[in-house]
Amino acid sequence: MKKNMKICAVICELNPLHNGHEYIFRKAKEQSGADYLVAIMSGNFVQRAEPAVMDENTRAEVALNCGADMVLELPIVYSVASADKFAGGAIKIVNTLPCVSHLVMGAEDNAQLLERAAEIQAKECDEFKNALRQLLRDGMPYAKALTHATAEIACPENKNEYLSMLNKPNNILAVAYKKALISSKSKVKFLPIPRIGGEISVNFKGEYSSASAIRASIGSDVDVSVSMPKYSYDTLARELSSRPVSKEKFDALALFALRNASLGEIAETPDCAEGFEHKIKELAIKTASYDEFLSAVPTSRFTKGRIMRICLQT
Repeated sequence: MKKNMKICAVICELNPLHNGHEYIFRKAKEQSGADYLVAIMSGNFVQRAEPAVMDENTRAEVALNCGADMVLELPIVYSVASADKFAGGAIKIVNTLPCVSHLVMGAEDNAQLLERAAEIQAKECDEFKNALRQLLRDGMPYAKALTHATAEIACPENKNEYLSMLNKPNNILAVAYKKALISSKSKVKFLPIPRIGGEISVNFKGEYSSASAIRASIGSDVDVSVSMPKYSYDTLARELSSRPVSKEKFDALALFALRNASLGEIAETPDCAEGFEHKIKELAIKTASYDEFLSAVPTSRFTKGRIMRICLQT
């Protein structure tokens, strides 16, 4: 290990790796002045509680060929969890790595605003806790209440604009990462880099399209190769032709697991609470498909994303 070596870390899913990821990898080294980049990546299942489009080893290989110097797996107990748990687990790994000077990620808004939100959530002043408690008493789901309470304290005169910022996917994770860094008293510096190509969208935008848009366009007439580095696209095409990830098979397995699990097994999953296992079990037996189940089960307190995590955790 060379003297005064610097490493920057990126937490990612690369599902699949696209031009925006390659841009962040490149900018991470440039702006942090790091010698090497470590990617901490989800394994075979991602935070949306779905299987990744390619297995973990293949995605790690793509990352190494597109700018990363090392890839570490984020264990599934963290990778299929809420934003705070996802971030907290990843930051635990970052904090154990020697020579890591910066945590880099793509974000959609001003870094100072994101850091302000993270500080409010990490320090939990009385004003913030009171606002959060009141919103929860009013029946607001925890994640939404957290966002509203943060905006209320951070920017009461322009709350709606702040709420809009805090509801963007990359910003949600950016705040969670910074919050985890503060809470763990980490010396690693937080370095958000503006995403190229604008805000995340499920609509395909050409050269700089989101991973969600690319996944949604697979199998259509859209040429997704324009939005991905050649090595990444070639690998994706090879994997999809030789061993495609089947949504139908995964959905059938998920519903089978729910129907066969005991109420106790469902209740023990990290995201289940408040006796919700009874409703999950009842609807898993009654509904004919996983999609039908997911449409029937969400409530104001249990969002579709949380339900999907409970299913995969089961």
